[in-house]
Amino acid sequence: MTHFIRDMDTHLKNTWEWDAWGFTESWGNCTMSDMDGFVPFFAERRGKFLVVEMKHWDGKGERPEVNIKTGQAIALWELSKQYGFHVVFGMGDTSTQTVHYYEVWKDSKRLTYPISFKEYLTEWFEYASGRG
Repeated sequence: MTHFIRDMDTHLKNTWEWDAWGFTESWGNCTMSDMDGFVPFFAERRGKFLVVEMKHWDGKGERPEVNIKTGQAIALWELSKQYGFHVVFGMGDTSTQTVHYYEVWKDSKRLTYPISFKEYLTEWFEYASGRG
């Protein structure tokens, strides 16, 4: 299953520009986030939730710092504190389909695991399915 935009016209008709259209003009410097992780990187399984937010990094040079004090990260961090929510913040390169780094946010903790990103996703599904 792919998650490419198959119909650009339909996609554009369903894209909401909250700030540009004035819906959030009284919010000051707070705004709606696009929560990249929800499209398509969001899963629910038996009341457990997984949100994946990926940022580009080709794996070369020093890894960029994951700053949890910025807009979108603040929202994801707070979401990770909710029961049943696991937020995965990763960095990778779509041209090579490689995830170079990821960390898991849950229960007010930033966790790393000695397994691949794919293995983590497999283990999360087993856990959420009640099998792990």
